[in-house]
Amino acid sequence: MDKPFFSIVIAIRNVAEELAATLDSLDTQSFGDFEVIIADCNSLDNPGRYLHNRPYSIQHIVQDDKGIYDAWNKVLPRAQGEWVSFLGAGDDFTTDQTLTEVADILNALPQDTLMAYGRIDVLGENGKVLHSAGLPWPEQLREIAGFGIYPHQSTFQRRSSLLHHGNFDSTLAIAGDIDMLLRLSKVRPPVFFDLSVARFVYGGISNKPASKEAVVVERDQVLKRHAIVARKRALVFGKARFVSLLNRFLPQRVLHSIIDLYRQITGRKPRFR
Repeated sequence: MDKPFFSIVIAIRNVAEELAATLDSLDTQSFGDFEVIIADCNSLDNPGRYLHNRPYSIQHIVQDDKGIYDAWNKVLPRAQGEWVSFLGAGDDFTTDQTLTEVADILNALPQDTLMAYGRIDVLGENGKVLHSAGLPWPEQLREIAGFGIYPHQSTFQRRSSLLHHGNFDSTLAIAGDIDMLLRLSKVRPPVFFDLSVARFVYGGISNKPASKEAVVVERDQVLKRHAIVARKRALVFGKARFVSLLNRFLPQRVLHSIIDLYRQITGRKPRFR
């Protein structure tokens, strides 16, 4: 059989309904030359019930893993696509034409391109669009240095790059995708394309108040590893520690109200209401 153009990798653990939402969105894609690989860390909520009668190939791999990057690394040898995309359960592509448009863009790129990425729409826990993320590489690198969002849901990595330049660092819990990006950028700068590719909800592990400080510490570690000077480091650490402190003593409802108030004062849309 011919190998697919895309391999879409989704790591899950007890998020069957969110997985179903992502698979439902993939059902509608006009471009059908892709496979889905599900790295399932022993889920107890029976995700298998959502995998039947899909118009694409699914590999459902149940395994032990030590985190998302370990999960990805363990299933990547099964990937057959020329380009690999990593989605979270609950993420989806922006329109039913997205993979068609992305395939056209990737086919036009030089063969030595290792990674390409577009934009993402960031949704609050209230389901409303907060903002779009994704910038041309020099600006995106500056954003990363300031602990800003990198749009990994809109990133496509050539599978051969994993064979030649290594897998994700599974000792990292949160910033392994940024570490991979920075590692490959030293070989060949990633290519930005101005297309809204995917949507995701802001409330993942890296954006939860309880894990905010741990996220910043790990991101800082990755920046130092790649000799990138962090921007606004003291401010970012101070905010993360303050949020972590509030999370210890305040009810979640109150903390969410404070976060939304701060966002509005600083000219941004609320996340929670």
